[in-house]
Amino acid sequence: MKIKIDYSKYSYEELIDAATHIDSNAYPERMAQINFELDKHKQDLHEELASTPPPKDFNDDFAKQIDWTPLEDKSSSYKTHHLHQVSDSRIEYKASISMKFNSSISVLTGFALTFISSSSEQPKFFLIVGILTICAGLYWFLFGAKPMAFDKAEGVFLKGREQIKKFNDNRMKAKPVKLDQIHAIQLISEYITGQSGFNNSDDVRFHSYEINLVLINGERVNVIDHGDGFQVLSDAEKLSSFLEVPVWNGIQDS
Repeated sequence: MKIKIDYSKYSYEELIDAATHIDSNAYPERMAQINFELDKHKQDLHEELASTPPPKDFNDDFAKQIDWTPLEDKSSSYKTHHLHQVSDSRIEYKASISMKFNSSISVLTGFALTFISSSSEQPKFFLIVGILTICAGLYWFLFGAKPMAFDKAEGVFLKGREQIKKFNDNRMKAKPVKLDQIHAIQLISEYITGQSGFNNSDDVRFHSYEINLVLINGERVNVIDHGDGFQVLSDAEKLSSFLEVPVWNGIQDS
């Protein structure tokens, strides 16, 4: 007897988790149901984006004085971080499954290229490409998905392994952001175009979404920047509730 699962009651994060772990060959009908519900969530996102007022319409005059251009010039088309509430006083961002998977594939591909370099007709070429591919995978894992934490007990926002481990060290160049200095959460979108792959032969086109912290002095601090718009909206709502500050949603549907 087959167990019927009602995926309509799943959250977006739960649907993503189910899609990641399900055997689509063994359960094609369940996979179809999951994709159907994911499409419904994305449609809800588009409707919310379409109803979002432009920055000039925000009630807070301070919002009109803040820069609304994208803060980051690098982005990923997939979700790079996963937001997790550790306790009532701490919420953390860690590398997502997608980030770990893509970084691992890059590293493994690089090792494969270096392995076959000795038996190929162009050993130097494959060796160099292999080493660069390994470095790219390690770079994205170590720096592209920096761990982050909002800690109410310490009263700080920590970004990166150094700050999380040594945020009380006065010798650190980049000081943590104090939570009481955060005025609002800013959301921005942009359309990314470019090339990737060997010889820049692959066209890259996707919408990227930023979460930035707006400080009381007018400065902005980027939190995340990736292509999963629904997740960005969901994260922003959680951060807004946790930090007790408003969300300035400047995402424009296009």
